[in-house]
Amino acid sequence: MWYYEKRSAKKGYEICDATGEKLAWFFGITKPKYYAEIQEYVRMDEEEREAWRQAFQDVEQTSHALDSIR
Repeated sequence: MWYYEKRSAKKGYEICDATGEKLAWFFGITKPKYYAEIQEYVRMDEEEREAWRQAFQDVEQTSHALDSIR
């Protein structure tokens, strides 16, 4: 008896899940909720890393210039 109840509950869940996916696809709701915010964070993080790389390269060039003067 429990087997049939568990089986029917699982099938019901699978049907609801599949139906939800198809409705989301139909209405165009397939991207994560905060996709734009995540992309903005990644872009800003990459810009910050590039700024640090540039600053480090400037420090290295200055250091090499000072070493060549000495």
